[in-house]
Amino acid sequence: MGNKFTTEIFTLEKLADRRFIIPPYQRPYVWGYEQINKLIDDFYGAFERKEDHYYVGTVLLFEQKIGDKTFYQLIDGQQRFTTLWLIAVSFKILLREHIRSGLENFLKIGDELRIDFAIRKQIKAYMLSLLEKQADDKNQYSDSDIESDEYLTHIAKAVTTIIGRIKILKNRQEFSNFIYTKVHFVANTVPPDTDLNKLFATINNSGIQLEQSDILKSLLLKNIKTEKTFYSRIWEACENMNNYFERNVKQLFPNEFDWANIKNYDELKEIQKDDNRKDNKTEEKKENALTIACILKMDNRCNLKYDLHKELIIKKLSIEEITNISGKFYGSWIGEQEAESVVLYRTSTDTIKIQLHCFDDRYAKGIELEFIQNEQDIDIKILWAKGNKRRNDNNKIYLGQDWNNTEIAQNFEDIPIANYKNGKGYGIYEIIVNPDSGNDIDSYSSLKANNDNEDISHCRSIIKFPQLLLHTYRIFLKQRNENDFDLPFHSKNLLQIFKPLTECNEEDRIKDFFKCLWTVRFVFDKYVVKWRAIEDDKEEELLLTSTSKSDNNFSRTNQTEPNETSMLQSMLYFTGNYNTQIWLTPYLKRLIDGEIDCLESIDNILSLSEKTDKETTFDLMDKDFKNDENFDFETYLNKSKGTSFKHYWFQKLEYILWKEFCNDVKWKDKQQFKKYRISSKNSVEHVFPQNHEFGSKLIDEQHLNDFGNLALLNVSQNSSYSNQDVVKKKRDFESKPTFDSLKLALIYEKDVSNYNESAIENHRNEMINKIKEHYKINNQ
Repeated sequence: MGNKFTTEIFTLEKLADRRFIIPPYQRPYVWGYEQINKLIDDFYGAFERKEDHYYVGTVLLFEQKIGDKTFYQLIDGQQRFTTLWLIAVSFKILLREHIRSGLENFLKIGDELRIDFAIRKQIKAYMLSLLEKQADDKNQYSDSDIESDEYLTHIAKAVTTIIGRIKILKNRQEFSNFIYTKVHFVANTVPPDTDLNKLFATINNSGIQLEQSDILKSLLLKNIKTEKTFYSRIWEACENMNNYFERNVKQLFPNEFDWANIKNYDELKEIQKDDNRKDNKTEEKKENALTIACILKMDNRCNLKYDLHKELIIKKLSIEEITNISGKFYGSWIGEQEAESVVLYRTSTDTIKIQLHCFDDRYAKGIELEFIQNEQDIDIKILWAKGNKRRNDNNKIYLGQDWNNTEIAQNFEDIPIANYKNGKGYGIYEIIVNPDSGNDIDSYSSLKANNDNEDISHCRSIIKFPQLLLHTYRIFLKQRNENDFDLPFHSKNLLQIFKPLTECNEEDRIKDFFKCLWTVRFVFDKYVVKWRAIEDDKEEELLLTSTSKSDNNFSRTNQTEPNETSMLQSMLYFTGNYNTQIWLTPYLKRLIDGEIDCLESIDNILSLSEKTDKETTFDLMDKDFKNDENFDFETYLNKSKGTSFKHYWFQKLEYILWKEFCNDVKWKDKQQFKKYRISSKNSVEHVFPQNHEFGSKLIDEQHLNDFGNLALLNVSQNSSYSNQDVVKKKRDFESKPTFDSLKLALIYEKDVSNYNESAIENHRNEMINKIKEHYKINNQ
C-alpha cells in the first residue's frame, strides 16, 4: 500500500474476509428514526426501481494488525456502517430460519462479529445477543439496562425502528439480498504511517463540500445574461432552510423592500426590483482567500514571527498563563486593523481555542486557533479561516459569537489559507498574549454582540433545499401544462432532473423558475410546520408559527396549541418517505393558488390512490382532480396482519380521533389529551400481549394480530407495557401524563378485566367505521 491512499468500491457481499473495528475516539452510535428511515427508504426505492447499484457513500479505513488478525478501523462512516449491520441483524430476526438471506453473511466472520468495538464491550455483548433473538422474543436485556447505558440506548431503538420499517415492506428476502449485493460504497484506506488523531480532527473540522444544488445554481445562472446578481440572491434567500424566509430576504434584499413600512409577512410574496440598483455593474473582484499569514507572539519580552506553513510553537509558555488575548488583522483588503472581538474557551486543561473577529467592508471576518500544551511549549494550530458569504451591515451581529455554533456557522464559508507574502486576502498580523487589557477567557458571554432587538430563534426544516427545488420544479412544470419529470423524486438525481432547464438556453424561462422558487419558499414558510423548541425546552416539536413585525424586525411566535393543519402535517411527515415528503408538491401548489384548506382532501385522495404517489401528487395539483380507483382499506384493516400493518393507518386514525376528541366534552378538557401530539412511532403494541405474563391466558393467533388488538407507539412507550396483563397495562396507561395513543384511550376507557376476542372485534369495527365516516365527510 506504500504511503498512498487506496480506493476501492465494495458491496457487503465483497467483505467476506474483512473485520472492522470502531476505534475509541469515535462517538457512540446516535442515528435516530429519521436518518434510519431515510436510508431504508433510499434502499427500497432503488430496489423497487430494479437499479443495478446504489451508492451509499464513503467510508475511511485504516488497516491494523491485532495479534494474528487484520482489522480495518472505521475512521469515518461508522454511523452508516453500524446501521448496515443493524439492518442485517433485523432481517435475520424477521426472516424465518429456513428463509435465509445472503445479508446474514455480513453479521459475522467465522465465529466473531463483523464489527468489533475497541472499548465498548457492552455494545459487542448486546449485538451478540441480537444474533440469537427471534422475531417475537423478549430481549434478554431489560429496559432499565438499555436506558441506563448511553451506548446501548440508540442501538436498541434503532433495531426497533428498522424492524418496524421492514415489516411493512413487500418481498423482504429479495430486498435483503439487494442490500447485500447491490448497495455499493467507496472505501478509502489511509497509509500505514498516518497520524489518525490528526486525520480524525481534520475530518470533523473540514468545510462543506460542493453540493449538487450549488452546481445547479451555477448552471442556471450561466444562462442568465442580465440581472444575474439579482437572481442569485433569490436563490440564496431560498436555500437557507434553517432560517425563516423573511430573515433571509431582509439580509439579501435591503433596498428592494421598504422595510420600515412593511406591515406583515404577506408583503414579501412578490419580489420587488429597485431600478436604482446597480445589478449590472462589474462586481468587485474577490480573491478566494482569507489569509492567515503570520503570528506575532508578544509577552513583553520579545516579538517572534512564525511561518504558518511550518509547525508553530510558543517556547516555554504555559496554557495557564494565557488569560487574555488580543490581535491584529492584516491584508490587501483590510490594511492593518485591530481584532474587534475575541472568543476564548477551554476545551480541556491543556487546550484553549481562540477566535478573533473583525468587521470590515460589511463582512464579518475571522479565524480560529488552537493552543495545545506540549510539555513546556505550546503548539498552535490554525483550524479555519472564515468570512461571510455576502456583504451586509447585519453581519456585525456575529462579532463575539461562537462561529462553530451550527446555526451561526451556516452564515460563513471556509476559505483556504493563503501565503502571507502574496499580499492577497487578509490574515492575522499579530497575536498578543496576556496584554494589559483584553478579553478575559471567562467572560465569553459579555463579548456577544448586542442583539436583543432581533428575534434570533431558529427553526429546522422538515426538508432540505434540494427537496424544495424538486417540489418547485414539479410545480413549475404543472403551471406550464407540461409533464412531470420521469426520473425518481430524489435529490441524488437533481442535476439529471433539471437538465432540460439548464440546457434550454431560454433566459426568461430560467428567470421564471427563480421567481417560482421565491413563491414556493414564501408559502412553505407561512404554512408548513418546522421543528421548533418551545421556550427553553431542548425538545423540539413540529409547530406552525405566526409572524409579526415591529421595530423594523420580524419575529415568529410558536402556535403551541395544535390545530388540524399542524396535526395532519405531522401525521404525513412521520408516515411519508423522509426523502420526498411527496405530499408537499400538491399542497404548495394549491397554497400558491389560494386554496388554504386543501391538505385533508389531498391526503384522502393520496391515501386511497392505486397509482404511485408521484403520479397522484402531480395530478393533485389540480384542485378538481378526482381519483377513479380507490384502495379498499376496509378489507385491508379486517385482515390479521399484526406488525405488518402499514403505520400510516394507525397514524391516520390518530388524526381522525384527535379531531373527534376536540369536539367531545368527555375528552377535550383532559390534561392527558391536551398534551397529546402526533409524533414519530415505529413499534406496534399488542394490547393482549404476544407472550402473556400469565401463560394460561390465551387468545387465537388471528385475534392476537387483529387491527383491533394493536396500537402504534414509540419504542420506549411499547417497552413500558411489555407482556403485562391488559388490566395492568390500563393502569399504566392512565397514570401517564399524556395519552400514548388515542386508539388505546378508547380501548382502556372500557372495562378490560375480561378483554377477549369479542372486545377486539368490536374495537376494530368501531375504528373502521370512524375511518369510513371521515372519508364520507370529505366526499371521498
